[in-house]
Amino acid sequence: DIRPASLEKEITNIPILLANKDAKFDYKLSVPMFNATVFIPFNTNLNISPSDLVFIIDCSYFHSTGIYIIKIIPKINDNLFISIIKPEFVQLEITEAKSYEEDDNEKK
Repeated sequence: DIRPASLEKEITNIPILLANKDAKFDYKLSVPMFNATVFIPFNTNLNISPSDLVFIIDCSYFHSTGIYIIKIIPKINDNLFISIIKPEFVQLEITEAKSYEEDDNEKK
């Protein structure tokens, strides 16, 4: 593996966002943010911030309640190499939304 000379930088408090949530579910993440160690090549003028490495979970893939373990793989610029992600996995717990439970009880 050949990479250009790089500067190692730790970026903290990178947000984990939930997209396309379904109103019939409540979503709970085990952690709302993660940290990453990145290598930035010296020959680039990249100024990396937490918002550049945001991790978005598309909730439309989850169709039922449960606990899901998801590996964090942030979308990054081609000039970067991520060596360490902490935590490496995040837990997503999906439960039925309370308002939907109440609506079901009223129908019975």
